[in-house]
Amino acid sequence: AGTIAASAKSRGIVGVAPEAIIHPVKAFDNQGGAFVSDIIKGIDWCVLNHMDIINMSFGMKTYSKALEAAIASAHRAGIIVVASSGNEGKQAEVDYPARFRQVIAVGATTRRGRIAPFSNIAGRIDIYAPGERIMSTWLNGKYQQLSGTSMATSHVTGVVAMMLALKPDLKPLRVKTLLRNHARLIPIPGKRSGAIKELHALRTVSALWAKMRQPQK
Repeated sequence: AGTIAASAKSRGIVGVAPEAIIHPVKAFDNQGGAFVSDIIKGIDWCVLNHMDIINMSFGMKTYSKALEAAIASAHRAGIIVVASSGNEGKQAEVDYPARFRQVIAVGATTRRGRIAPFSNIAGRIDIYAPGERIMSTWLNGKYQQLSGTSMATSHVTGVVAMMLALKPDLKPLRVKTLLRNHARLIPIPGKRSGAIKELHALRTVSALWAKMRQPQK
């Protein structure tokens, strides 16, 4: 939540989209576990209450038809769903719900702009974003540094929030296309060809702004 929308006045941190409003939807217990049914209820709540973005900084290995149906329902409602790809550092592997085609799947990069060693790498990952040693808000007014594709996912959600602030009627597929078209290319280690796409907030938002200012034909 801090990475997405923290808004510091004189001290602390500033999130990617400090004017964004966070609606916390609790589906996990205090041990970090959840039933798929609770996650589905959370998604359904977002659809019912007309949320713009669902940030899912979690993942699971097992496919769920009911979860896929809930994600599809959110997508049809025009909600942009962003989810972390997983932290196993494996090739061609993506966690659910990031694996669903309606979701923006996010991998992680390091502070040096390379693929993070813990991040899963796969063609179906749509965009990568900073996920190494990310400082953000923590419990009891404190701050904490964490690494993971969960942190990368929050960066993407923040940029999507800025995009929607400019153009609230953007559709999920259009958002995904803009993020990918204006990303920074990073070579894949050990491969002579091919690259992954890292989030570039300035390019993406600037391109959207320029498009909006073009005279309508």
